[in-house]
Amino acid sequence: MDIKLIRKTGVPKAEVEAHQQIQREFSSTPFSKGWRGYASFAITRFGRGAGDDDFDLVLITHNVIIVVELKNWHGKLLKSDGQKWYLDGESRDTSPVHKATLNAKRLASLMKQKLGTDFTPFVASFVVMHGDIKKTEFTPEEEKSVLTMTEFLSLRYEQVFRDYFWQRPRFNPLDHLNRYDEFFGGPSIKPKDYLVDGFRPENAPIFSHPKKLYAEFRASAKDDPLKHALLRQWDFTALGLDLIGERDRTFVGLREQRVYEYVT
Repeated sequence: MDIKLIRKTGVPKAEVEAHQQIQREFSSTPFSKGWRGYASFAITRFGRGAGDDDFDLVLITHNVIIVVELKNWHGKLLKSDGQKWYLDGESRDTSPVHKATLNAKRLASLMKQKLGTDFTPFVASFVVMHGDIKKTEFTPEEEKSVLTMTEFLSLRYEQVFRDYFWQRPRFNPLDHLNRYDEFFGGPSIKPKDYLVDGFRPENAPIFSHPKKLYAEFRASAKDDPLKHALLRQWDFTALGLDLIGERDRTFVGLREQRVYEYVT
């Protein structure tokens, strides 16, 4: 199985690692190794409520298309009231299940418009949790749409897949991968934007640490192109995961901020 990155730079490390794991595991069985994925892209909405709909991953299978919303969250309790999600009591805004469902509908609509109904299969959606959440409390409606990474990867086995998608398909999407390559590589699809506190980093770093511990990027505010910032992206795995803990990462990563706060 091959996952094509629409945006090849600036993708968060955790998301890239999730893509790599998904590609590796779905390539491991005859049932799913022929699937195709498209990752890190956006579809622009025009008219009222204009904006971009961001997609983490879309899978083309032999039966359906699956929109995947990846969540690398860590905490003790993830809870939903049906509208918003709360991680350890802190609001994480609108339920990702709602977003994934809307994205699936918008993707299906655009595919029907550009490819026609003959080449638009059913488009499903899942939220896939690939962080470390100790306990979850979702509504019954959301439960069926939220999977752990282990549960999601089990779709590579035919029997598990058919437990989720038992309907007989109208056609096999894998017979038309060239059409989907053209669609996802065409003008209707654009690279996904990655913002940090409202700032959009440039693609290439202006400085990289000699040991690849971090890279620094020029960035401009999304709503004010004249407002600029310097963003630093850390890669603590450069020091080895066994050598640095969460407290150490905070101590190293925020040391300059603490000095600045002390001086001012």
